[in-house]
Amino acid sequence: MASKKRGRSNYDYSFDDIGDVSSSSASPSRSRCIIHFDLDAFYCACERELNPSLKNRPLGVSQYNPHGDLSDLPPESVHRIVTEPASEKKKTRKNNGSLIAVSYEARAANVRRGDRGLDASKKCPELVIVQVPVKHGKADLTIYRSASRRVVKKLVEGIKRAQQEICQDFEDCNVLLSGGLIDSSKVYVEKASIDEIYVDVSDAAHILASAMISARRSSVRVDLLQSVCKDANLVTTVGGMETSNSVALATNSLSKRDVSKGSSLQVLDSASGLDSGSQHWWNRSFSNWSKEEFLLACGAEIAARARKHVFMSLGFTLSAGISGNKTLAKLASGLKKPNRQTLVNPHDAATLEKLFHPLMLDRIRGLGGKFGNEVTKELNVTTVGELAKVPLTLLRKTFPDRSEFLFEIAQGICKEDVSERVLNKSVGCGKNFRGPNAIRVTDKGTLRKWTSELSFELEERLSFEEDENNRVAKLFVLSLTLNEFRTVSRSNACPRNLSKLAEIAFNLSEQIFNEFIPKCRAANSSVLNISMSGTNFITQATGNASIRAAFERQTKNGNKSFEEKGKDITINRSSRYMLEKKHRASNETSPRKKKLSSWFSQHSSPSTEKKHLPRNDYSIDASQIDPDVLKELPDDIRKSILKETKLKAPRRTIKSFFL
Repeated sequence: MASKKRGRSNYDYSFDDIGDVSSSSASPSRSRCIIHFDLDAFYCACERELNPSLKNRPLGVSQYNPHGDLSDLPPESVHRIVTEPASEKKKTRKNNGSLIAVSYEARAANVRRGDRGLDASKKCPELVIVQVPVKHGKADLTIYRSASRRVVKKLVEGIKRAQQEICQDFEDCNVLLSGGLIDSSKVYVEKASIDEIYVDVSDAAHILASAMISARRSSVRVDLLQSVCKDANLVTTVGGMETSNSVALATNSLSKRDVSKGSSLQVLDSASGLDSGSQHWWNRSFSNWSKEEFLLACGAEIAARARKHVFMSLGFTLSAGISGNKTLAKLASGLKKPNRQTLVNPHDAATLEKLFHPLMLDRIRGLGGKFGNEVTKELNVTTVGELAKVPLTLLRKTFPDRSEFLFEIAQGICKEDVSERVLNKSVGCGKNFRGPNAIRVTDKGTLRKWTSELSFELEERLSFEEDENNRVAKLFVLSLTLNEFRTVSRSNACPRNLSKLAEIAFNLSEQIFNEFIPKCRAANSSVLNISMSGTNFITQATGNASIRAAFERQTKNGNKSFEEKGKDITINRSSRYMLEKKHRASNETSPRKKKLSSWFSQHSSPSTEKKHLPRNDYSIDASQIDPDVLKELPDDIRKSILKETKLKAPRRTIKSFFL
């Protein structure tokens, strides 16, 4: 889908059944309203959707055991439940896997991500541990990816629906939308990860906020605010304005690592409900509201209704953050969890000083890794507030390439657009073989087994790309990591028949071993990693322009009987004769063309006339094939088609030019 220019930059985020979804743009002179949605304990929620008996119970999801039985374990298998409260199981690798997700009921008992299964069970005896599905000898994340796509679809649907409902609320209050109607066919979305989504609702929020401001009488305005924000004012905490109890302060001071692992403080804070400070903010007199606050309030109402729509449709809960940019929106969504939403006003200096400045640097997008550690070391700062006090001149001297980013982010300024995540340039899979699981280079049976398993997984993922994104890979790449050498890669044309990937992968591995076999045997080498990918994607032609449609037409015509083909040829010849007769009749008024036509009729040979007969319908016609598709065909097929069409194509003559 072609993107439409709008502002600084544009990307398209499309879903076939959602509608036209484009991107937002950050304008320095225009306030924005960005929402960050974060699915609550997403992996646990997926398991509960699959097995409703797990609802409201402490739940953990563990990684599969790479040292145990690697046979397929489908999502619906009862054997995925490896630990239950009533069971008395000895400490084994099967039920002592690391937890990759923890429900909020388990977090209340101080169970955290990364805990070992049996250690977590000691903290919470009622804990149920479910292992991720296994397929092709490794974790199968299909159910989680599928659920993520369904949630995004319902979320966008809920946002559109919320915008329409809010417009109706304005009409019920006899208030016109002076900014025009909201275009609900466009939603600006960025899927940041499997359980995080950014949405820019600036266009709709500006129209709604302008309508509030344009309302003439104060009484109408107050009634309008209460009518439009009837959901948001019950569930939205206002960051910086909240009543600062000890639990809330402790929650806000959590480090990025604590937030990632999950903390019992979040559960305690979620039980407190909407604080009195936030309630006062929502119930203020209209005269105390600024345009930016109206903008964020409308965004909060859209977020609240969209979250409600997802929960009613799928049963998943989301936390949300509403602010003027992506950084503060993400920060806000993590302040109150689960199933809560928080609003942070980026224009309120007191709020930023109270809420934003105490944060550790690693809580900020772009400062959580190596660069953040370097900033801490070079500038001797650990919090956002300390970074905000560093002069711009010193930032430019120390970090000349990133000084503007550091200065702006410390002030709560982020100009990054909400834009689609571009499709990956390659799609791949891989598996590590550590310690005793390492594969000897001479063990061809094990090597063939794992190249086949990974090939089957890659085949599924490439098939998904073809079905969902209408693209196919042209190049297949296999990489092996040996314990004595660097990673070695070999490539091959990606077959159109993906079932051939396994044999190609094994043959490529044989090529690698044949090249390095003397060194491999001398060093007694082993394979520590196998990875493979499909890359160099091309978009497929669709509809009548596709090569498949062209050959279907060919097959359809080829199945006709001899009498039917002769009838078609007769009809085509008759049509050609009538056209030529019409041209001759129209040319009789031109003396010059009449003379030329007479000359050709006297000097034309029978063989020349014969070549003007139309070719049979059942011959290959290159004009029926999209040129781009023709270019992508294998050389031998393309040459054969061109040769066929060249032999059967009608010959252009001087006579045909004038007729």
